[in-house]
Amino acid sequence: MIFSFLFFSTQRFEQFRKIFIILFLFLSILPLTILTLLSYYKYKNLIKEDTLKQTYLYTYNIRQTIESYITELKYAIILISDMYSFEELSEQKILDQVFEQLKKKYEGLVDLSIIGPDGIQVAYSGPFNLKGKDYSEAFWYKKVLTRKLYVSEVFLGYRKIPHFIIAVSKKIKRKQKYWVLRASIDKETLDKFLYRIKTEEVYNVFLINENKEIQSSILNLKSSYPSIYTFVKLPSSENEILLEEIEFEDKNLIRAVVKIEETPWFLVLDHYGYTSRSSWSLFVESLLGVYTISVIVLIPVSIYLGILLTRMVKDFEREREAALIKAEHADKLASIGRLSAGIAHEINNPLAIINEKIELMKDILNTTENFPYKDKFLKQIEAMEKAIQRGKSIIHQLLGFTRRITSHLEPVQVNEVIEECLRFIEKEASYYNIYLEKDFQSDLPPITANYGQLQQVFLNLINNAMDAIIEAQRKEGVIRLKTFRLNQDYIQIVIEDNGIGMCPEIKKKIFEPFFSTKLNKSKSGTGLGLFITYGIVKKFGGEISVESEEGKGTIFKIIFPIKNT
Repeated sequence: MIFSFLFFSTQRFEQFRKIFIILFLFLSILPLTILTLLSYYKYKNLIKEDTLKQTYLYTYNIRQTIESYITELKYAIILISDMYSFEELSEQKILDQVFEQLKKKYEGLVDLSIIGPDGIQVAYSGPFNLKGKDYSEAFWYKKVLTRKLYVSEVFLGYRKIPHFIIAVSKKIKRKQKYWVLRASIDKETLDKFLYRIKTEEVYNVFLINENKEIQSSILNLKSSYPSIYTFVKLPSSENEILLEEIEFEDKNLIRAVVKIEETPWFLVLDHYGYTSRSSWSLFVESLLGVYTISVIVLIPVSIYLGILLTRMVKDFEREREAALIKAEHADKLASIGRLSAGIAHEINNPLAIINEKIELMKDILNTTENFPYKDKFLKQIEAMEKAIQRGKSIIHQLLGFTRRITSHLEPVQVNEVIEECLRFIEKEASYYNIYLEKDFQSDLPPITANYGQLQQVFLNLINNAMDAIIEAQRKEGVIRLKTFRLNQDYIQIVIEDNGIGMCPEIKKKIFEPFFSTKLNKSKSGTGLGLFITYGIVKKFGGEISVESEEGKGTIFKIIFPIKNT
């Protein structure tokens, strides 16, 4: 008994000691953790703000340099067009003198030329043989006539060398005709302005146009780099310098994009982010070193691993639940497709045999002499043929539906998808005296989506509308389907019914997973239909909304973007 008591006391003491040690360590490490986190985020915000300022200044300076050069050269060309007449500049000697003066002042100037009212180059000063060239159909020539002054994008032209032009059009005195003075500048001039900013902080810098086409050399060209400039976001206003963080090949970059005024170009500068700065790396290493040593001294490795594993398990459990929902949904679709295809093939074979027997019966009747009820037999056989053809048509539609249960995106005509869905349910709708009213815009543009998933969206919404009408016990139900182009960028689909409708409390929850008004009724539901519908619509860049009034009906409105078709 004494030994038992001593053992019990020792055991209880060990338990209390563990609790005390854990409590002591917790109280010791808590202030250290808070201080470490505050230091981390405070310094992170400071260095991040400083990096953003540097990126802004670099971008601003390059833009100012290019704008100054373009503006100065532009006004020089305007001044020449005002000082000299078309006839004077058409003389080769005068044009050569003017070109030599300009070339001394402006680096990168390649040539100077005069284009007559008919678009033919009447005078040219420069290294190429371009006199007499016809520019009447050139894109820049048409623009300079309408704008009076035009700075072009970088293009090849007759010389097959990248360059851009600054051109001005002037009216010939006492005539309703215009001539053009054009200066060509080598693309390398732009590259020189960009390369002047080459520092350890700048990863890349280049120019693009509004169509995101490269207009200059790329400072740090890599095989994978051109793929990311296609995703450059352009600023909404000319004076805005758009800053955003991007990730490229494990590098944290700050991208600055700004419009260069009175040019077709946008300057793109990729600056190394704060995580690439040596001061940040040194700070993080020092902070982590101090914190790690403190943690090792104060807390056993087992506690740390236990906390880490617990967090990992929780994260894994969340991901697993989300993956299970998606996998279950995908598996159901695949099973439905395989089952439908199998049933369709099994039914198709007997129909083919029946059809052959009917043809044989027709042949026998046609070769026999007239007998009572022969015509009646033939009419009955004809009715049987129509029924078989209808069965084959339904099987064909079912097979077409199952083949489209894929995940690839393609241009899809929304009207065509809805029409195919209606063919599946029109018989059931007529059985319940439900009328399907269609108002489709005939010239509706296609959208980029998945055909099978769009079928799933519309079938789900139409079936829900039918269930609502049946539940309302209407003598005559109506489902109205309307498609139209909402504006330049979007189309809209409206599905309206005169069913039972929804109260505001239910309407708020209909897109939540596992919520269903059918769970406690004879017609079962999983509560995933509208949740999956909402996810599919969002996946294709669309929006879905609902309007409903209890006892009157429900209206679902879906908007899809036309872009990328």
